[in-house]
Amino acid sequence: MRISPEAISLLMIFKWIPRWHEHWTSNKVYIYDGDMIVLQGQEKVFLSMSKEEFGDVNKQYTTITFTPTQADSLVLAFRNWLRRHGNSQPEWFGTSGQQPLPSTVLSKRQMLDRFEQHTLKCSSCKGAYTTFQTWKKLLIGAVVVFGSTAGIPSDLQLRIILAGFALLSAGLAYALHELEFFLFLLIMYMLTLNRDV
Repeated sequence: MRISPEAISLLMIFKWIPRWHEHWTSNKVYIYDGDMIVLQGQEKVFLSMSKEEFGDVNKQYTTITFTPTQADSLVLAFRNWLRRHGNSQPEWFGTSGQQPLPSTVLSKRQMLDRFEQHTLKCSSCKGAYTTFQTWKKLLIGAVVVFGSTAGIPSDLQLRIILAGFALLSAGLAYALHELEFFLFLLIMYMLTLNRDV
C-alpha cells in the first residue's frame, strides 16, 4: 500500500502538535468527564441494590444497565471476573457502616472540575500549565526589570530600546493571560454542554 506525499506531510504536522494542545482543543477530555455524573448515579444505584434486594449486583448487571457497544465488553468482563473471583464485590467494599465511596458524595462541580480531574494528573497538560505559569512570571519580571531600567541610561536610544522591551514583555504576558482565559472559557462552555447529562 502506497502512502501519498500529502498524507506523509499531514502526519509530520500532527507529530509536532503537542498532546496538551489536543486535549485543550478537542472534545475527547470533555466527553470522558461528562459521564462522571451518570457513573455516580449508577454507583449509588448499585450500592443500594447490593445492600437491599439483590445479593449479587454483578449477576444482574446486564439487566440493570444498557451496555450495547463494543467498548462495554471490558466492563462486562470485569463484572464477570468480579462475580467469579471476587465474591461479587471489591475487597474495599467493606460493611454497610463504612464511609461512602468518594464518587457518591462529590458535587457536580467537583466531578467536572477539569483542573483537579485532568490537568493535575495528565503529565502533558500539567507540564503545559506549569510552563504557562512560569512564562507569565518571567514576562512580568521582564516588564519590571526593563521598565525600571529604561530611565537609567542617558542615551535616548537605549532608553527607547529598554522601554520597547518592557512593552513587548507586557504584551506577551497579556497575550498569555488572554490565551489562558480563553481556554478557561472554552472549558466552562464544555461544562455547560455536559451540565444537563
